[in-house]
Amino acid sequence: MVIELIGTTAGLLYVWLMAKQNMWCWPIGLIYIGASYIVFFNANLYAELASHTVYLALTFYGWYAWLQKKKEKSFSVTTLSVRDIAFLILTNIILSMCFGFLLATYTNNVLPYTDALVAVLSFTGMWLSAKKKIENWHIWMIVNFISIGMYFRQSLYFYMVLYILFFIMAIIGHQTWQRAKSHL
Repeated sequence: MVIELIGTTAGLLYVWLMAKQNMWCWPIGLIYIGASYIVFFNANLYAELASHTVYLALTFYGWYAWLQKKKEKSFSVTTLSVRDIAFLILTNIILSMCFGFLLATYTNNVLPYTDALVAVLSFTGMWLSAKKKIENWHIWMIVNFISIGMYFRQSLYFYMVLYILFFIMAIIGHQTWQRAKSHL
């Protein structure tokens, strides 16, 4: 329960800093990831556990990308093309179904397809966050909404509340990035 509380606190701070486009979001995200490893292992949510390994890599990538672009002073919020959005939707559906099948077949995961969908969408959200694409917030709203039910089902109440707050913060983050984008 203490680890879940640490993860919850670090997760809230991470998203708040991300919405503010503050570089400190990345190191705080590492604390969230570490706590989440323990929480998801104990809850038998293996896709969430695996996804945090990818988050770890994407966190380092995002931190590096933001540091590099900050030096160039040219790293602003942008949007995806309609073609890119269609590609991401199709890719996320296919990968979620495949990953869900693997989890359902080879693990004791209690919510294999839901867990897989959250993991795959989260990879996309992290990648889009690192690229400063405004659509990352849309992905996070979907992930957060689905996660609320998943964590409730697994009695992970701190994480359930965390994802309710993440959902609200994703709306605020989107509005903040939208204002930043419109000032270009």
